[in-house]
Amino acid sequence: MEEKQKKQSPEIEAEAQPIDKIKQTRSFGFLLSFAALMVLSFMVAVDASALSNVLPIISLSLDMTAIETFWTGTSFLLASSIFQLCVASFSEVLGRKSMMYTTLVLFFVGSVVGIYCNDVVLWQYHRSIIW
Repeated sequence: MEEKQKKQSPEIEAEAQPIDKIKQTRSFGFLLSFAALMVLSFMVAVDASALSNVLPIISLSLDMTAIETFWTGTSFLLASSIFQLCVASFSEVLGRKSMMYTTLVLFFVGSVVGIYCNDVVLWQYHRSIIW
């Protein structure tokens, strides 16, 4: 009788199998959205870490002082820290997808306009926009 109960209960069979043998299926939409989040995380990480490598070259080409060079990195981190809370609150109200698209557009616009800046103040401003 115990053998009959074990065969009827699929939960017991699933628990008995090793974890690596249980097949987990994910939809294509889930995998696509996960890949998009990975790309966005990579973009932000590269943007935050690449500045320290190219900052001496940028400061020479724009004739920046030491204070302006310092505020170039700090303005990005300050804007990022401040606006993270705002974006999190707005994403609760407006939805995460719309806020992700909005921040992605701001990142793109700030990056493209920042490329063509020849003034230190404008460059720091657009650098802060891409938080």
